[in-house]
Amino acid sequence: MLAREIGCNDRQVRNWVKAYQAEGEAGLEPKKKPGNPLARYERRKELTYEEQLQYQVELLKRELVKKEAEVLRLKNSTNERGAMPKENDSADVC
Repeated sequence: MLAREIGCNDRQVRNWVKAYQAEGEAGLEPKKKPGNPLARYERRKELTYEEQLQYQVELLKRELVKKEAEVLRLKNSTNERGAMPKENDSADVC
């Protein structure tokens, strides 16, 4: 009934009740969602030296995450290929 009165669906009201029961009024405050850490630097034309360094650190962190993902992907593809018998191995067994 409350959902109809305020013009939203029942699930949203249940989520609010659950959040309130778990955290009190603080549970109803909007949570800050992680965003693009580089956006705050890219929008500005001039950065202080410290901000330039922080921007470079964030770029390097992003690059590291990409490289780690690539290494993991390559390890997984190598493991998958290693589990399969090679075509030429059966000819050498005679």
